[in-house]
Amino acid sequence: NNSIEKFGGSVHLKYEKNALNIDLLGGYNQATVMKAFTPNNYFALSCEPDDNAYAQLNLNYKDLTITLDNNFGELKTLGSGDILSNTYDSWHADAIYNWQITDNINLKPGVSYSTSGY
Repeated sequence: NNSIEKFGGSVHLKYEKNALNIDLLGGYNQATVMKAFTPNNYFALSCEPDDNAYAQLNLNYKDLTITLDNNFGELKTLGSGDILSNTYDSWHADAIYNWQITDNINLKPGVSYSTSGY
């Protein structure tokens, strides 16, 4: 059985002017989980926090769209305290151009990049 206490918050900022649109989002949450373990016939309780945060930037200018996001945190509720804790950091970026060839045909070339560390 698990017992969970969770809290978090987020923010969204938006800016628009002419052909430029910028969105910036960010947030943080934490969950404290209590788990019961019975390894080797010993009973123990684990009470460890999981932390997670994110940030995302969306930029649109005329026909160009750029997105950059980051998600990072630390997981400690895998059991055994710090022995099995895990930190992570993931990044992703996209750039896409909307090329209007004719009234009925669009071509959207783009590039993307992702990386993660654990």
